[in-house]
Amino acid sequence: MIISRSPFRITLAGGGTDLPTFYQKYGGAVTSMALDKYIYICFKKNLLDSQVRVQYLKTEVVENANELSHERARAVLQEFNILEGCEIASVADLPAKSGLGSSGSYLVGLINCLQTYKKKNLNKHEIASVACRIEMEDLCEPVGKQDQFIASYGGIKTFIISSSGAVEVSEPNFSGNDMKSFTDRCRIYYTGVQRGASEILKSQTKDKKNFDDKMLKIRDLGFRFVEALEKKDFDTYGLLLDDHWAYKKQLSPQMSHSKVDNIYNYLKEENLILGGKIIGAGGGGFLMVYVPSNFRKVDQFMRNNEMTRLDYAVDREGVTTIYGE
Repeated sequence: MIISRSPFRITLAGGGTDLPTFYQKYGGAVTSMALDKYIYICFKKNLLDSQVRVQYLKTEVVENANELSHERARAVLQEFNILEGCEIASVADLPAKSGLGSSGSYLVGLINCLQTYKKKNLNKHEIASVACRIEMEDLCEPVGKQDQFIASYGGIKTFIISSSGAVEVSEPNFSGNDMKSFTDRCRIYYTGVQRGASEILKSQTKDKKNFDDKMLKIRDLGFRFVEALEKKDFDTYGLLLDDHWAYKKQLSPQMSHSKVDNIYNYLKEENLILGGKIIGAGGGGFLMVYVPSNFRKVDQFMRNNEMTRLDYAVDREGVTTIYGE
């Protein structure tokens, strides 16, 4: 039995520039932060049973992996040529379809399980690259590259993506105290709304001219985000978030909804936050707001509006095998 753990993530800067519709023209730059909230994947090869069992929100039992409805599990099993006699189970700290990169985390975790079983010794870059190819090319999902890479690497990382799709990985010079100071101010709250990212991402790219225009602005903002992080100028990061969110909402009418807009606007008018955004593709999931000082007041306001705070820290390991034999 092999158990793999891979983190969820928050996009800190440049989200969307990791989509091939953008980086193939202009190159992409995304900064992401891995959370200490995880998806756990358990893989077991059966000794006496030739069936394939996959457990997630439901349970599938099939004679051959090619028959699975779970596209990502099917694709990874095909990739490693394990088509019979195995079981896969997954459990997560947080709900799927909430903007934290769960599909990328799942793929990375399962690939890590199977490469461990097959003794492939893939490094973190190779695991992420295989996950990207499966999700973007084999399954033709309209996703980018950051989810798979941050799930594999962990920490706070910047991914520079060339027009060919090659990914260069770097990280800001952050101490433990820097991370704590930053994450204390980046408060995250669950909206209670689950949504699929694929349709929202498709809606963003319908108007190609608008998409390119706004994403170029978001990419340029991303470099300013990283500069602010490098200087430990976290309040400037918070202010830039407000500009970023304005551009993101111009990409698609599905990006936000009235409840989030009302809460965000009130917090801004009361000078309780400097900026914020819905994490991920938008539409629901988690709302992150940058709070310079009035933590308790903001937390209480969000509780009153049925927004549950997510207490988190930065995961520094990325995908890891927590049990294997």
